[in-house]
Amino acid sequence: MKLGDTMDISLLFDEIMLFLGNYGFIIVIVFGILHPIIDNPWSFFTMSLSITLLGIPFGYSLLLISNVIGIVLVFVILKMIDQRSDNYLYKKKISGKVLKWLETTETWRHIIVIGLPLVPTFFLKLSFPFTKMSFKKYFGTVIGSYLFLYTIYSLVYFGVLSFLMDNIPNYVGVLLLFVFSVFIYFSKTIKEKLLGGIDSHEN
Repeated sequence: MKLGDTMDISLLFDEIMLFLGNYGFIIVIVFGILHPIIDNPWSFFTMSLSITLLGIPFGYSLLLISNVIGIVLVFVILKMIDQRSDNYLYKKKISGKVLKWLETTETWRHIIVIGLPLVPTFFLKLSFPFTKMSFKKYFGTVIGSYLFLYTIYSLVYFGVLSFLMDNIPNYVGVLLLFVFSVFIYFSKTIKEKLLGGIDSHEN
């Protein structure tokens, strides 16, 4: 990529942020609430807009709070539908097997799969309320997937865009990429410790 192209991207991004400045707060809230419901593809844009306009602490906080509202709404609405239908999907042969498989699959697998960027997994999130899964486990699984998703997006935002934009220090991107590399090499040890903690709480 040429220097001129890099400057053009940076200027374009700044212009977009300036244009959306007055409406960014509302857009972050609306998109954040809608994401657990329709699994919209603009989550990276929403995160970028949030932390750019509102700063890192408040931007992440507002985005996660909006996601939490959406997560709770999905569970309440679909659980009501499930109860009114007398657990229809759970009692059917094919859908019942799928729902029971979702119940018995390890939590960390759901977190990683649902948290993968650009993968259409809304059907998984919409299926959880139709299982016998508790709200606590459902909430922990879905919010965990969002933390995983935003971790990946943050690596892209701070790691890649930091080399394209002057308003993000380069050392931030380098540090996060280094942390990600360490996680890849020692993920097995980290996973075993995390799973040990999760299993002890579930038991």
